Amino acid sequence: MGRLQMNAPELVDTSRMLVAGDKGLLAMDESTPTCDKRFARSAIPQTEEARHAYRELIVTTPGLSKSISGAILYDETLRQQTKDGTPFVRIITDAGICTFCNLMYVCGRRVASRRGPAQSG
Repeated sequence: MGRLQMNAPELVDTSRMLVAGDKGLLAMDESTPTCDKRFARSAIPQTEEARHAYRELIVTTPGLSKSISGAILYDETLRQQTKDGTPFVRIITDAGICTFCNLMYVCGRRVASRRGPAQSG
């Protein structure tokens, strides 16, 4: 896995965007086991389809960018798309929300314990 490099101006711009106004960060980086435990307590099926529907509800919320400046995503979320085929990452970034990927677990194995910019595509 290659080393992630950010230049100083990009880091400054991203930092300013994240703290602008009264917006917050949306942590959608729950691991599959953590999400499934929460779903089980509410009698929601612990399936990829249920997690997908839950996340699609969040990313397609009208006006989300009025309250959220950044979204931290889980590996599974990076690959998910809406019913019409639009990647979740594209919807979030098109709304002006900065996306990040929790690199703790990517592709089912532990690779790092930091968060970094998510890539679409």
